[in-house]
Amino acid sequence: MEEIEMAKIKIKFLASFCGKENWEIEVPIQPGDKLGNVFIKLPTAIYKEIWEKILQPAYPRFAVAINGVMIKKEDLWENTLIGGEKITIFARLVGG
Repeated sequence: MEEIEMAKIKIKFLASFCGKENWEIEVPIQPGDKLGNVFIKLPTAIYKEIWEKILQPAYPRFAVAINGVMIKKEDLWENTLIGGEKITIFARLVGG
């Protein structure tokens, strides 16, 4: 029986999450998963911060990009992943 390798994405945190900055995790996904659903499957502490800093606020101070393209928070459940994507979470610029 052939073993199927799980697809993966990388999530890089350029802002302070879980008490550290500039770190990344590799997350297994099923091709076709939506990014918002992948966040839900992360370890509780990481998901809780994503919820509090990005998903819950009306105007979050943090943003999400997929392969360098910024994604609106309401579109996180619309973006289908295939594997290999690079997700970046970062602080928005203030002012300007």
